Amino acid sequence: MWVTIAGVDGEPVLRRGDVSMSGMFVETDQRVGEPGSVQTVTVTSFARESSVELLARIVRLVLVHDLWHGSGVAGIALEFLLDNLEKRQQLEAVIRDVMASRSYVAESLGGAGQAADQLDPPPVEPEPAGDAAGHLGVRVMVLDAGWPVSVGESIRCRIETPQSGRQAELTGRVMRSTIEPTDAGARYRLEVDFARAVDQARVAEGRSISDAMDSLLEEVVFPDLEAPRPRSREHLRGLLARIRLPSLLAFCELERLSGVLSLQRDGEQGQVFLRNGQVVDAELERAGADPRTVIAELCGWEDGTFDFSLREVQRADRLQLSTSALLLTLAQERDEA
Repeated sequence: MWVTIAGVDGEPVLRRGDVSMSGMFVETDQRVGEPGSVQTVTVTSFARESSVELLARIVRLVLVHDLWHGSGVAGIALEFLLDNLEKRQQLEAVIRDVMASRSYVAESLGGAGQAADQLDPPPVEPEPAGDAAGHLGVRVMVLDAGWPVSVGESIRCRIETPQSGRQAELTGRVMRSTIEPTDAGARYRLEVDFARAVDQARVAEGRSISDAMDSLLEEVVFPDLEAPRPRSREHLRGLLARIRLPSLLAFCELERLSGVLSLQRDGEQGQVFLRNGQVVDAELERAGADPRTVIAELCGWEDGTFDFSLREVQRADRLQLSTSALLLTLAQERDEA
């Protein structure tokens, strides 16, 4: 898929990775930001038939340590911060198109040494009936092996969680196989598609492959809990050059977040106070400015940093407007000026 990271990429970059409704992992050698920082990313399907721009938070960096070249970034995992229904629908369309083109790209690259960005777009096929994106689950895994496996070969895997011993036995086809030299010899990295299994996969408790895999992954991610906990949004930080204040406030309103959003630029600091997603007050270090004037000024900041902390806000509401109404009013006043 094509991925554009604001402030890092000048144009879309074709990257290998995986995408879902909750986030994505992509390979990159760029220092995008630290875990917890918020970025603006644009995800476009391989054939460029669908695209979505949204906010995303870095949740993990994959680092490599090379004896000759030193340390570097190999990939980033991002959690999507969907701020409206339209973005969700656009993301669903991108996922459908990415899944549709995945097998086409793998088959095209299987026997020829052609770069992915030089391939012709895959043929257009009618969309399947129903909401396909609503049923997307875990269907592709990347496995490391110590032996060579050819593209198209069948592989059977048994996946088991260490605590409960729950397991799923799946059979799939190898879509991609690459070799990586190591000190101990060679390591083979295999991308296996379980959705195109050559025979019926046996799944524990009679559930679908996606349901079983989701259940197993929940236990791996939350090993000490009986049930998965909701994802925390207690802390967000990033650069205003990549995400401006209006986008941040729109997201906070959608999530109904309460807390303090601190912004800094050239030694100057401002704070925006939110309760249940509504801006109730704002202030700059210099005294005397009313909160509406402060918000208007902060919305114009094109650089600096932001940091959001989740907490109870007891301040009186000095604006008496919803966040969306406030942003719309300020935008109209700016256009008139």
